[in-house]
Amino acid sequence: MEQQEYKTLREIDVKPFTEKKGQLTYLSWAKAWDLLKQQYPNATYTIYENEQGYPYFHDGKWAWVKVGVTIQDLEHKMILPVMNNINKSIPLEMIDMNAINKTIMRCLAKAIAMHGIGLSLYIGEDLQEHTSMNYRRN
Repeated sequence: MEQQEYKTLREIDVKPFTEKKGQLTYLSWAKAWDLLKQQYPNATYTIYENEQGYPYFHDGKWAWVKVGVTIQDLEHKMILPVMNNINKSIPLEMIDMNAINKTIMRCLAKAIAMHGIGLSLYIGEDLQEHTSMNYRRN
């Protein structure tokens, strides 16, 4: 059954709902959630918390969030570093709850994409990062 859900969600055309920010194209978390719930009304998400009950984790220097989306007993979890508006990680001492909240919602959109909705927006993103890293080394 898992493959059918993925195929159903992967076939949804998200292009009419995307926004361009710089060189990246985004699907808002709200629209991704809306599209998901239209297909699977019982889908749920979880914002994971650390031992103190805060919705983020840290190593003393950087912070990240973890979000899971569940459809019919299949959960996909994603983590995402707490970032600023230009997608650069924010040092722990500079983070505020607004940055954490925005990152949680970005992470929710990525967890939804793991089920198929908007996944096409991320295809190649990892290769661009890798290519730019190699470029800087040369």
